[in-house]
Amino acid sequence: MQCKTHFEHTTEDIPHVTPLKTYRKTYRKTYHKSYHKSYRKTYRKTYHKSYRKTYRETDVMSTEPIADYRKHVADLAKREPRELVLNGQQIGKQVAAEGGLLSDHVFAIKSLNFLEVIRCEPLIALSPAVSRLDALQSLVLHSNGLKTLPDSIGSLSKLKFMDVSRNQIQSLPDTIGQLSVLQSLNAEHNQLADVPDLSGLKSILVVKLSGNELTRFPASLCPADGSLQHLSEIHANSNQIGDIPHTISKLPALKHLDLSGNQLQQLPGQLGDCSKIKVIDLKNNKLKDRRLVKLIDQCHTKQIMDYIRAQCPRTVPKAAKPTEPETTTTTADADNDDEADGDSGGGRTGRDLSQDRRAKARDARRRRRSTSRSPRSSESDDRPTLDTIHVLPVQNDEWFKATTTPAVHELRKIVVCLVRGVDLSRDGTIKNFLALQTGLHAGICGQRQHATIATHDLAKVMGRQIHFDVRPPTKIRFQPLNRAKDMTAQELYKQLNEEAEAYRKEKKRQSYSGVHKYLFLLKGKQRFPCVMDDKQTVISLPPLINSETTKITEETKDILLEVTGESVPVCRKVMDALLHGMLKQNLSAVAPVDTDSNGGGAVEVVAVTAGVAALAIRPKSLSVEPVKVVDTEGKLYVQYPSKTDLQFADIDVKRPT
Repeated sequence: MQCKTHFEHTTEDIPHVTPLKTYRKTYRKTYHKSYHKSYRKTYRKTYHKSYRKTYRETDVMSTEPIADYRKHVADLAKREPRELVLNGQQIGKQVAAEGGLLSDHVFAIKSLNFLEVIRCEPLIALSPAVSRLDALQSLVLHSNGLKTLPDSIGSLSKLKFMDVSRNQIQSLPDTIGQLSVLQSLNAEHNQLADVPDLSGLKSILVVKLSGNELTRFPASLCPADGSLQHLSEIHANSNQIGDIPHTISKLPALKHLDLSGNQLQQLPGQLGDCSKIKVIDLKNNKLKDRRLVKLIDQCHTKQIMDYIRAQCPRTVPKAAKPTEPETTTTTADADNDDEADGDSGGGRTGRDLSQDRRAKARDARRRRRSTSRSPRSSESDDRPTLDTIHVLPVQNDEWFKATTTPAVHELRKIVVCLVRGVDLSRDGTIKNFLALQTGLHAGICGQRQHATIATHDLAKVMGRQIHFDVRPPTKIRFQPLNRAKDMTAQELYKQLNEEAEAYRKEKKRQSYSGVHKYLFLLKGKQRFPCVMDDKQTVISLPPLINSETTKITEETKDILLEVTGESVPVCRKVMDALLHGMLKQNLSAVAPVDTDSNGGGAVEVVAVTAGVAALAIRPKSLSVEPVKVVDTEGKLYVQYPSKTDLQFADIDVKRPT
């Protein structure tokens, strides 16, 4: 009988031995449970015992008389708490008995760094003794009956957070501008008609002034010296503000601007210089620019800021008028002089005024007239035109067409157009154009499940027609993009699957790159869609890949765009977005002389006056030629673009008459 060695024994042979896996699992479960239970118990006990020595007045002060209230607060000062929270439901009667003020014993607790008094309507004023709280960092006084704040509040040198919202405050003390470390100021829903100078708040991050009676934007929030470098949020909605100062551009960190529900009639172009704005709300104002109103109601912040940057006039501060007594006081007399000069007998005014003074008055009039006639004098002249898409006219016998059959059109739709006169030779142009298509495929195209974009060099497409068909993959032969040789669609599909599997094994994860992640769209299909030119050369295999034959290069001048998808409206929508992006990328062959820092249109010198060059932004343009999709008998399915396509608020579309 052969015996097992020591190393050959298993846990099944020895019943009393616990398997190692089970032991570890039991150990971890028991250890973690006991450890965390003990840790939480100890932590909570220590936390509640020592954390900031917090005393919450609301827990014990609901019905005690005034004498006891003062006694409790006095005793509290000896314990040196760092946080004090008072609720008006419990202390309202005591505050009313104190004349609408908090007990001075509260301001004797010098250890406080957090003071909160809320929902106490009898509280109508804050004692000047608040300046004793040298360590105070947060002051929360919202939803009370406060009407004023003491000037001594400016002595709180460590105050970082201040909330006095939902009170009846009519004015803030001037000393509030001395709080150099204040980071957040909330004075919403009060009765403020103006605010003091806030330019001294060097550390301010957030200012909230909504729901007041402000008639003008606080200019001190955007000082000309740009001292408020950290201000990132301004909330001033639901006021009566009529304009925005041009110095708004001096806020480099501004990210959120809410001026909805005001009386704004126009916006300064300088607002477009705030390049970090992520949220801007300008709804419910009285803006005269209807395009801008439509953008504000329907578009995102980026489109709104682009429009403001390109279309809104840049306001210039009014220069101080020169004080020339001779000129300003004798203008009317000089007009009489003109009449006197024409009078053969000479008038009294002509004798009184010297020739030199009359000459000065005439020069002043000429300067005013020339200024009023200058291109910058009117808002309409100062406003550049919108970027434009030109829809080119096509004669009946010159149409470029895409043909399909009723059976194919039932399975998959196609929309086509031509873009004429592009320039892809500039650095990074092709890369940006491909990135635009990738972004649309990931977004509006739903990872190519709803629609697929294909672009071709029109000069490499043979004939004046393309043909959209579906065929067995063994019957489709072409040279795929960036592949060295021709192959059938079946061979390409197999090769792409092998590449995807190799990539998955290499990266050890269920993810794919490039075209490989779209292979599932053709899985199990007996026939693949394809697009061919007049010589039956396959130029694309949607939704996977284009052909190397019609690849776009830097020499491309005209582009054939095709969008295939599940429905015509989806294809139209994708094509609209593609043309919008191409226009904004400035693919037109009319190359800009120079571009502004914000990626706007071309900049050219239009006038030079007194040594100052006046610059105008040349709008971008894109020329689109419509294409018809018809069946083999000429029946029209789709024409793009039609009169209902290319509806943009920030782009002007010129259509043939």
